[in-house]
Amino acid sequence: VGGTVASKMLSALRPDLFMMWDIPIARAYGFDPGIAGYRRFLQLMAPATLRMRALWGSRRPSLEEYLKFEGREWWPPLTKLVDEWHWVRITRKHAPEA
Repeated sequence: VGGTVASKMLSALRPDLFMMWDIPIARAYGFDPGIAGYRRFLQLMAPATLRMRALWGSRRPSLEEYLKFEGREWWPPLTKLVDEWHWVRITRKHAPEA
């Protein structure tokens, strides 16, 4: 299995631990789209998500609750929220609103 399929399988099993990715995301980071590139991507994203949590601190609502969009009935883990950011900004090429 390639990196994209592996990321989706691992994310389904442990969504709080494994972030999904795809070839456009791999290319945006300059990583090989295979397993080695995915491993490097996770090594980059782990401290990034820990930093997000540290910056949020113990504020209420929780970071996940704050980032949950209206209409979503469940609170996704931070890894899923970062995955969705990548998908919107990189894969779908939506620029941030001014």
